[in-house]
Amino acid sequence: MKSSSQHVKTTGKRRSQAEKKGRTRYAFEKISAIERDINEIKRLLRRLSEGLDPFLIFDKDFIISMACEDEVDRAILDVLRTVGSAGILPKDILPQVEHYGLRYWHVTRRIKRINRRLVRKIGKCAAEKRGLKWALTSFMNRAWGTTKEEIEDELRTHIKKVGISRAFRWALA
Repeated sequence: MKSSSQHVKTTGKRRSQAEKKGRTRYAFEKISAIERDINEIKRLLRRLSEGLDPFLIFDKDFIISMACEDEVDRAILDVLRTVGSAGILPKDILPQVEHYGLRYWHVTRRIKRINRRLVRKIGKCAAEKRGLKWALTSFMNRAWGTTKEEIEDELRTHIKKVGISRAFRWALA
């Protein structure tokens, strides 16, 4: 005879979360969690790069590889660079890139896409609207017009002028 204090313990098999929710939904939730973590890491890296912006050196080739997906984008950026800070209308860019089969609204759409890619990667825009015209930003003009050595020299003079600790505080603010 068994007493009431002695219970028979069952070592039954417990269901996993995948079996409870369903394998597809479980996999979807796992993938979503991983994507959230990756996006958080990307935001953190973007914030770090913004804080270290004066110390980061972007040369022309690196920026073009990040912002442009084909030679049409490169041609549009070349046209914007040659115009200067006054800017140019998309319909005036068109004659210089029409052998690619574009219309003026394609030019605007491509400039916006270039900006979106560059903002996503380093947090800077390549071109900006000035009235109805498009022009390269000062960031792009500086990166396009200077060499890596000139940027490093500019950084060294800034550090000498304000001191290393103030330069780091200024960069991280």
